[in-house]
Amino acid sequence: MTGSFALAILAAGVLLAASPASAQDPPGPIVPCGDATPLFPAFGDPPVIEIWYGDDLDNWMPPACTGWDPIEFNVLIATAGRFHHTGTMGDLLNRMGAVSAMRGIQYWSHTRETWRLLVLDADPLNSPDPNDIRGDFTDGELVPGQDHFLWQHENTPAGKLVYRLNVLERDDTRAILALENTEALKYLSVTVFNAGEYQFLYFFDRESDDTWRYYSLVRVGAGFNPLVRQGGPSYINRSAAMFRHFAGIPTDLEPPAAP
Repeated sequence: MTGSFALAILAAGVLLAASPASAQDPPGPIVPCGDATPLFPAFGDPPVIEIWYGDDLDNWMPPACTGWDPIEFNVLIATAGRFHHTGTMGDLLNRMGAVSAMRGIQYWSHTRETWRLLVLDADPLNSPDPNDIRGDFTDGELVPGQDHFLWQHENTPAGKLVYRLNVLERDDTRAILALENTEALKYLSVTVFNAGEYQFLYFFDRESDDTWRYYSLVRVGAGFNPLVRQGGPSYINRSAAMFRHFAGIPTDLEPPAAP
């Protein structure tokens, strides 16, 4: 997953900025669907990361291009950035499909004040069975209409889960990929969230020959819990780590996004 991504945009931090919405725009993330355009930082600047909590967006409706149903959620996180990439969309999707390389992603722990692994272990799968391990996915496999599965041990309260990966859209200049858990997360026999309620969307758009736009949306379902508001710096640092990973930037690059 090293690819041909240049390290020219060594992002150092995160901008917590509002989207360029007018007074008539509804609250919530501006997802790059149709004519909608989020706020993207200038090339070379760190990504823009926005966070909403369950009681912030009571009436938010996900755009149709997300494939998401409207559900209650705990937290919603949008990340927008630009990065340098001189290769093809296939090269980029090879990076996305290299599940095993996610084990090396690091993020800054705001509470522990140190760099930590975000993903302790990860494997691509032939099926939803976490023991049915296979080799990393190639760009030739990442096409619309096919289900792919992966297992991940995330160094967060989500822990160990199996995920379904789908390509919603793909051509030479744009790809949308969706990831969601296939099983419920339980803690002390209590369901924290159900299958399909820990969701990720990744948008990759070619802007020019060597400049690409990255947009991600993360939604954690279940009813609102005020405790999730304490995780702001962690959400920022983990989102920044994923942007850096897909942009080919060292994920432990100083300074951290949210020290």
